[in-house]
Amino acid sequence: MSHLHHNLLPLSPFPSLLIYGVLALLLLVELGMVFGYFFPGDFLLLAAGILAGSYRDLSWMSVALTATAASFLGSEIGFEVGKRFGSVLTRNNNPPNIEKSIERSKRYLNQSRWPTIVFSNFVPGIRSFVPVVAGQSSIKRFGFVGANAIGSVIWVSLLSLIGYELAAIRVIQESPFVIAAGLFLLSSGASIFSFFRAL
Repeated sequence: MSHLHHNLLPLSPFPSLLIYGVLALLLLVELGMVFGYFFPGDFLLLAAGILAGSYRDLSWMSVALTATAASFLGSEIGFEVGKRFGSVLTRNNNPPNIEKSIERSKRYLNQSRWPTIVFSNFVPGIRSFVPVVAGQSSIKRFGFVGANAIGSVIWVSLLSLIGYELAAIRVIQESPFVIAAGLFLLSSGASIFSFFRAL
């Protein structure tokens, strides 16, 4: 999408700072708080990319920087939670779906630490637990920070850019905010339904 074309787009129905703030908050909750693991971060990034490509007061670069910072910080919080309180989490009688996610995270980290941290964001239900399990393990903080930074950049850039390019589709151009919000809400509803069904 050219710079000239982007300047001809309409203004967002909501303040850009509000949109960036909600994006950052939801990613922080999903990646930094275990209870937010069922949030659909992939669809959130797609929706944010669609909005960035549909309104002139939003930009893909701002979306990418905001989301990358939130993703990175959320995983760092998860690492600290695991380091300080991880044993409490694993001792609790957790629901089967949470126990399954914890065990998968442990297995992946045992098989390949660095690649797992880098690419775990692409696996829903796992990206919230890998940092926590990593914090419990013998993984060095410096190594986790590097892998987390690379993983956050790749995940956010790829998915938000796909959403940005999707904004050029005529059907999406006609109602970008409705489609982006519907995409996120439908995926959120499906995730929440699956969570409670598995309890």
